[in-house]
Amino acid sequence: RLTDLDVEAAVGLLQAKGIEENAARGIAERIGRNPLTLQLAASLVLQEGPFDVEVQRVQLSSLPTNEAMVRGVLFRRILAHVHDDDVRRLAHPGLLLRRITAEVIREVLAEPAGLVVQTDDAARRLFDELRHEVALVTQESDDVLITRRDVRSTVLGFFAAEPEKARQVHSRAVAYYSERLDPVSRTEEVYHRLMLAEPTELLDRRLTDDLLPALRDVMVEAPPPVKA
Repeated sequence: RLTDLDVEAAVGLLQAKGIEENAARGIAERIGRNPLTLQLAASLVLQEGPFDVEVQRVQLSSLPTNEAMVRGVLFRRILAHVHDDDVRRLAHPGLLLRRITAEVIREVLAEPAGLVVQTDDAARRLFDELRHEVALVTQESDDVLITRRDVRSTVLGFFAAEPEKARQVHSRAVAYYSERLDPVSRTEEVYHRLMLAEPTELLDRRLTDDLLPALRDVMVEAPPPVKA
């Protein structure tokens, strides 16, 4: 059974992210030793610059102690550091996706994010700006960004309060990927169908054996009926 890290492991994780030991102990003492929470805290601290232990102790002391609430506060602070307003609007629904390309931004994300993206150049500009947000995404190639799974798991919890927005994003992703036959597109189509908790008989027609290895590790994200 995997539980929270012990104190030394929690401090070690933060140090591995580039945070000085005393500062790392201060963070772990306040927000706990859950790896996801520590990762989000590390991203926030590194974005905010040099860590002043006393100042940050005061800031951290204002955080709620419930783990889910702490994650929410940290994630909102990370989003507040996104320098481009359009990219900030894009990032929240964007983290419901596992993969983001310029075309996905235009065809899937723009409308749920409340953006008008009428040209390929406009979509590419947003893509290029988003890839600088390393607290949110990693770069698979020049044309593909991968959303960070640890951050995405937090966003999934936020969207429990916005089910229609989440459904809109997943439905648009299904429509986009279902028109493409390559293995990656088929995998992403099924992933988003799983997140929509589509009927078993429909999933059975789309979920073929060759897709299972790429989907096993995302079952933890799926709604309870799908897990069953």
